[in-house]
Amino acid sequence: MTVILTYDAPHRKTTEIINGLVLNDEKISSIYTIPFLPRATRKPLFNHRPDQSVGAHPNDIADYYNINYTSLKNIHDFPQVDDTVIVITGLIPENAIKNNKIINCHPGLIPTVRGLDAFKWAIYDKKPLGITLHFIDKEVDAGEHIFSMRTPVFASDTLESLSLRHYMNELHILINYKKHLKNRNKPLFPKNVGKAHMRMSAEKEKTMLNTFPEYIYEFSKQKRELS
Repeated sequence: MTVILTYDAPHRKTTEIINGLVLNDEKISSIYTIPFLPRATRKPLFNHRPDQSVGAHPNDIADYYNINYTSLKNIHDFPQVDDTVIVITGLIPENAIKNNKIINCHPGLIPTVRGLDAFKWAIYDKKPLGITLHFIDKEVDAGEHIFSMRTPVFASDTLESLSLRHYMNELHILINYKKHLKNRNKPLFPKNVGKAHMRMSAEKEKTMLNTFPEYIYEFSKQKRELS
């Protein structure tokens, strides 16, 4: 069975993941939530992910599907569970990692593209776009690899179309995590280890936007290794 760890607030990705798991006939034993702490307002030049505030509250989802629901005071209260945990939150403390099998889906090809704003950094650094399913450990985006795939880049893509396809691939891989656990593959670029990025600055984001046509030209011509 599956356990969900997410925010105690309406959240789009949470809604989509749980709905997708239910449609896959996956049994969800529990939903745990932690408080959502508002972050400082950022105004990026381009939002590469859909508005995550447009979603249902996890408590309402749990009630609808008759799933156990527990609201935690903080992430350190997350208990040891027997089922695989799908995490849809931020950083996980070491005690929770040590006591549980926690799966994350990173929107970058590990170990090449790590950290925040992976979609934007891949374009900025001229690296392949892709998604990685992995177990979480104490190092950022460096846990045991399960499955990864590249995101197709088409010659007619815009930032909007490419970022949406990338996001949808992330959802698809996470919803189908059990299939990928049974049929693992190896990291696509294991020797190309990148640093764990922070949020992209406005200056670098402007460069990313200006060089996007070059990225499309280069990567839409490459042969894909899609899984």
